[in-house]
Amino acid sequence: MSSNLSNVKNDTLSVCTFNVLAPCYKRLSSENDRESLHESLWHRRHSSIINLLQSLEIDLICLQEFWFKNSLFIQLYKANLSPKYSFYTLQRTGFLDDGLAILIDSNRVKFLDRYDMKLHDIGNRIGILLNLEFNGKNILVINLHLTFPHY
Repeated sequence: MSSNLSNVKNDTLSVCTFNVLAPCYKRLSSENDRESLHESLWHRRHSSIINLLQSLEIDLICLQEFWFKNSLFIQLYKANLSPKYSFYTLQRTGFLDDGLAILIDSNRVKFLDRYDMKLHDIGNRIGILLNLEFNGKNILVINLHLTFPHY
């Protein structure tokens, strides 16, 4: 029975998408009080997100609102996830602080090529398109973070 389960795991590509809400966008007590001003708060929240992602044993992780402005944030993710995952990232245009990341379990998925997209809309939206190989088959994975009308 366990060999059947391991065959399913080997033949199945698991994908997770997660908007991690960049600390620069998380409002606290007021419009001007953002989580990014409180390292202990964002560090605790994102450590919990990382623990969740590690527990899921996912092959591909697509993150939106990945925070580029703070090197400690990037290091937190890479220190905890890069032993297993290769990182492919793209910062939003227009000098915005966030962007996208795709993390690939390079023991299970082979990276072939990458195409970065700048959507040139009012929200400075972007996309990462990866050409990958899984179990001898080519697959395309795209990570987008589309705009939301914030009223």
